[in-house]
Amino acid sequence: MAFTFYKMALFSHKEYLLKPDLTFKEVFNNLDKNIDSVDDSVFKYGFFSKIREQKFEGDLTDNQFTVQRVLNYRNPLLPEINGFIEEEDSKVVVYIEIRSELFPTIVFYVFSFLAIFIIIKNLFFDIDIQELVCALFMILFLIFGVINYNEECNQDIEDLKEILEIKD
Repeated sequence: MAFTFYKMALFSHKEYLLKPDLTFKEVFNNLDKNIDSVDDSVFKYGFFSKIREQKFEGDLTDNQFTVQRVLNYRNPLLPEINGFIEEEDSKVVVYIEIRSELFPTIVFYVFSFLAIFIIIKNLFFDIDIQELVCALFMILFLIFGVINYNEECNQDIEDLKEILEIKD
């Protein structure tokens, strides 16, 4: 019997291939209209934030972009979207790669291993109810975080499909 190791991916890396029925210039113009340049200011969120008409913020160059969805609140689990626009056989293809940022991912992995360690410790040694309750709350926090990340990824793809005028 062979031992196989599967990686634990809480925030999975996702790749998409979008094929709009637009020209390269139309795709670029649609993205340009919906991507606001990154502005790291103190007044980015809350009452003093500026009202944005664009759906994304980030950078757009000749044939690639790096963006995040524009929100009026803070969300550390907001995925980063890297895209590449290419013309293949006179058809425009947009390659999309969605991944989470490094710091929130590390925090979630530390919480998950800490919760597993607390549960295993309490199974084999004396049971401490306070530690078990803490571990269960960490696991609930992890579950909600993963669900939130997946919902944000789905919303990002739907927004990109709307921008690129792709109908399902």
